[in-house]
Amino acid sequence: MPQIKGLVDRLRLTLALSENVNAMAVRSLVTELFFGMFYVVWQPYVISLGATLPQLGLIQGVMILSAALGSLIWG
Repeated sequence: MPQIKGLVDRLRLTLALSENVNAMAVRSLVTELFFGMFYVVWQPYVISLGATLPQLGLIQGVMILSAALGSLIWG
């Protein structure tokens, strides 16, 4: 196990991941908090406009797919 830890430490230093991982963790936390609050308000609002649950699922699926494609394109 110490060999693996040494390898991981060397890899982190080589790739300079210590700062990147912290920045990515903060970004992910903020993004997830936003979308968690967004869906709580957005879903009842769309249903109150007359959308059915399958339509809501389709819209939400398109939103998630577009976010995933955007992550592939822009990083």
